[in-house]
Amino acid sequence: MKRKWIVVLGCSIVMFCFPALASAAEEVCIGCHRTISPGQVADWESSNHSKEGVTCSVCHGDKHKSGKTAHLAQLPDEHVCAECHEEQFNQFAKGKHNFGWTSLNALP
Repeated sequence: MKRKWIVVLGCSIVMFCFPALASAAEEVCIGCHRTISPGQVADWESSNHSKEGVTCSVCHGDKHKSGKTAHLAQLPDEHVCAECHEEQFNQFAKGKHNFGWTSLNALP
């Protein structure tokens, strides 16, 4: 978990100090994904994450750069969300929805 915080902090510093780089990287993601998954792009664009400047790499990592490296994209789970949303995660973890989610993920 400490490693992920370091990555999030590092990405945040880069985005703060070099917003043009973050913006350019985001445009690469959006440009490709607008073609292959336009619904996901539209959902992100209307989300609070987008409005607050949370870029794709914060949740999905920065190893996926093209279709050939799609397998390197991090698929975020509740633990990735917990890095920024600790209170909400703790509430979720104690609730019945987490039990259902855990059960669903345990299926082969």
